[in-house]
Amino acid sequence: MDCSVQNVLYALRCNGCQEIYIGQTGDKLRNRRTVHEQQMRDPSTRQIPLSNHLNTCCNNEPKFSIFPFYKFHSDNASARLSKERYFINIFEPKLNIK
Repeated sequence: MDCSVQNVLYALRCNGCQEIYIGQTGDKLRNRRTVHEQQMRDPSTRQIPLSNHLNTCCNNEPKFSIFPFYKFHSDNASARLSKERYFINIFEPKLNIK
């Protein structure tokens, strides 16, 4: 999978503390990465605590790495959200805690 992949679950790793966030997107992964970068830089656009964490935790660039790890064969938001919750419950990534 590459940055043009769609309908995936992804792991985002903070390059400061090495903690993981699990997310999902129906869009291209590169577009989701861009949204994370925008929300990290501009506090007025932040929708999740992850954005503030990434902005303050790592002093170097890039502040995070993103990796797709589960591909869906169709665009089904409900299935992505369900599987995302499944992996969050199993791995309990600290950056998903609100």
